[in-house]
Amino acid sequence: MSHAAQFEERRAVPRTEGSFPAHLIKDGGAKPCEVLNLSSRGVQVSIPEQFAAGDKVSVALDALGTFPGTVVWSDGDRYGIRFQSESMAIWRFLGHTWTCPEHAAGR
Repeated sequence: MSHAAQFEERRAVPRTEGSFPAHLIKDGGAKPCEVLNLSSRGVQVSIPEQFAAGDKVSVALDALGTFPGTVVWSDGDRYGIRFQSESMAIWRFLGHTWTCPEHAAGR
C-alpha cells in the first residue's frame, strides 16, 4: 500500500478536494495561496513560499475566517497544515451535519 493511501485511511474526518484562493499568514505577513483540499481539522495549500514542518501559520479563508495551525508536512510547493482546533464553521461549510468526530468514533 502506498504512503498516500495509508495516510488517506488514517483520516478521521471527511476532506473535500477543491481549488480556491486563501492567504497563508506567518509572522504577520499574508501571502496568497491556493487551497487544494480542506477539512475541519486541516488544509492542503499550494504556495511558492518556503515553509518548514513545525512552522506556526494561519490560513485565512474568505467568508469563513482565519484558522491558526501548524505546518505538518511539505512536498515542493504543497503544504499540509493541521489546525489548532477543529472548526465547526468549516465542517458546516463543507456541507456536513455536525457530529463531533471524537464522539462518532467512540473516543
